[in-house]
Formats: sequence, structure tokens, C-alpha cells
Amino acid sequence: MSEILRLSSLNPSIFSVNAAENSGDQSRAAIVACGRLLAVEKAGRGMNAMRLAEKRAADYTCRLDDNTYAMTNRNLQQKMCLFAAKIAAGNSGEIPPATYEDFMRNQRKYMQDGTFLKVMSGLIRDMVTPMLPTFMSNALGWLCQTVNVPMGKTYEIDIQPASLFVFEEDSWGASHSKPKNRGYVKPVTLNPTPRTAAVSIKWYQLVGNNADIGALLNSIYAGLYNKVVALWYKAMNAGIDENAGIIPSGMQFDTYSTANVVKAVKKVRMVTGFQDVIAIGDIEPLSRMLPSGNVNAASVNLDAALTELLGVEYARYGYIGETGGARLMPINNVVVPGTQHTSVTPLIDSNTVYFAGAGARKPVYLGFEEGTPITIEMEASKTADMTIDITVVASMAAVPVFADKMAVMHGV
Repeated sequence: MSEILRLSSLNPSIFSVNAAENSGDQSRAAIVACGRLLAVEKAGRGMNAMRLAEKRAADYTCRLDDNTYAMTNRNLQQKMCLFAAKIAAGNSGEIPPATYEDFMRNQRKYMQDGTFLKVMSGLIRDMVTPMLPTFMSNALGWLCQTVNVPMGKTYEIDIQPASLFVFEEDSWGASHSKPKNRGYVKPVTLNPTPRTAAVSIKWYQLVGNNADIGALLNSIYAGLYNKVVALWYKAMNAGIDENAGIIPSGMQFDTYSTANVVKAVKKVRMVTGFQDVIAIGDIEPLSRMLPSGNVNAASVNLDAALTELLGVEYARYGYIGETGGARLMPINNVVVPGTQHTSVTPLIDSNTVYFAGAGARKPVYLGFEEGTPITIEMEASKTADMTIDITVVASMAAVPVFADKMAVMHGV
């Protein structure tokens, strides 16, 4: 399933937050649920715009039209401000603002109020936290197992053997002299550490000028996904480099060809026992693996057909087609930090494809520290330009496991 399908088929309970989850406060629950709705709408609209630019049909079904989105966003912004101001005023023994206009007349006081900013931080955190898995690439899920790690503790993973039991010719009485198959486990530990993003925004991006709350939330999602992919990619490469034999020399291909794809698929089936094989990588090399060119002396370019027909498969199931017996599953690439305003360099190699059994154990484990995996803190800037400093912290770690063998192909 693709991100579009993930957004369209979210569990409705995401948008009807129980008051019990919000200290019994129904108004807080409504604010959090509304924020999640705006975040999904903003993401879905962005994906629709991208598909339309590619001359593909928009697949995300918007729940809100443009006017309703703007009205909902404005109402959410006002309710957030009034809710936080009410708690802040209660702590100081003051009368809370009755209307948004009253709040705006006294906004400078609240901009410096620690309680107000803590309440706003908590609201945004609860909007973001349960939504993050929805915005992760489906293909990444084939190669990354997510687990929760108790706070302050280490998560231990027992790696089962990746080798098949090899039967050799023998005679009675001589069986003890045969080479041993490795059948014991190897423990690996996972220790989450904080990953922090510091951002400065203008005060009016938070409380005024009809600022787009959905856009703010999506910026947080995008940054977190960027870091998750970076951790996965680093662990993936470390596992390939360090675990000699996990990707045997006979399953490493330095050049791309249709014959090599067939060999990679066949060998994954041979060593894992899984008949369904997936090819995973950036969409560029995967698209180059799709058939196009000359067939039977006739010039045949299948790009248009693939856009129409394979686009349906991608929207429904998350893969863009099949070649050589492998389903092609694209990973949503991310940008190398620091290049987003210049070269926009992709993090994941655009020439490498991984082949794995569809039911194989994940080669990388990603651990989030329990409690809340995401903390958000806001404080007023010490400068005079009315900025708010936002610090987002997610405690996580990734470790290579490689319990099942894979194939890798470069030069695609």
C-alpha cells in the first residue's frame, strides 16, 4: 500500500480522540483530533498536487474542501490559543481571555509565558506522535522492524541463524566428524539515544495570520522521517560491510542486467525458502528495471502504459510493477541535510537495489524509547524579533541484524 492509501484508510479512531487520553478534558481531545485531521489533509493535498504535476490522477480523497480547510485551520488555531491561555491564566490567578480577540490584545504576555508554551507543545506533540508511522514509506517497512524500548534500558535482539541445515553424504558411525551447521543465536543490543531538531518560527506562525497548522505538523513529520531513513541506511550499510557472508559474494552483483535480476531472485529463493521476492530501492533504479525500448523490431515505449496501469498497483499495493520475478517496491528517498536549499542531494543511493524474501526477517531494527517517542518544547526567543524556539527530540536507534540473506545489485 502506498502513502496515499495509508492516508485514505487511516483508522477513524485517530480523529476521535478519547477524553480519557487527555486527562478527561473533552475540549483538549477535540483540539488534538482536529490537528491530526489537518495534518493528514495537508499531506494528502501535497501528494495529490505531485501526482497532478506528473499528469496522474489525484488518489487521496480530501475530507475538507479549500474553504472548510481554511475555516477548520483558523478555528483550531484560535481554540489552541484559548485553551493554553486558560491554563496559563489559571496558574497565575488571572481571568482567562474570553475570545480570541481578547487573547490577541494580550498576546505579548502569553508569548513569554512558560505555561502557555508548554501547553501548546503538549498539544502539538499529541497531534504528531501517533501519526508518524503513517507517513513512513511502506517499502522501508519491508527492511526495518520497529520496536519500543523501555525508558533507560537496552533492548536485546536474539538473531536466529540465517543458514540452512546442510545434509552431507555419511556412513554409520562417522556422523560426529561432519562440519557443524550453526544453529545458535547471536544477541544484538539496541540503545536509543536522543535525536534533536531545533527550529525557530515567528510567533504569528503559531497564533496569528491564519497560519497553516497542518503545514507546521507536516514539517515535523518530514524531518522525523528523514532521520529514520538516515538511521536505517547507515545501519543497512554497516550490516553489509561488517557481516561477511550475510550477503554472500554470489549474491552481490556489480552490474545490472535482466539476467542478473533473474539470478538475484533465484538465489534469494534458494537460500531463504521464500518464493515471493521484493526488489527495494530508490524509484530511479527501480523504474529503470521496468521494460521499455524495442520489442520485435518495433519501437515500444511503455512509459505511458506503466503510468496508467502500474500506477494502479502502486496506489493499491505500494509497488510499481514486477520484473524477473521480483515486485519493485520504491522507498521514499530523503535529502542529505544541508543540501535542501542547494543541490537537493538524495540520501539513498540511486543506483542500488536490494532483493529480499517477502516474508524474510527484517535486516535492520529501529527502536523508539518508550514513554512518548517524541517530545516538543517551545520557549520564547531571547531576541526582540518575536520568534519562538521549538526543540523536537525523538529518542531512537537502529542496528543491523540481517537474520536472513539478501542480494544486492549495484549499477542499476
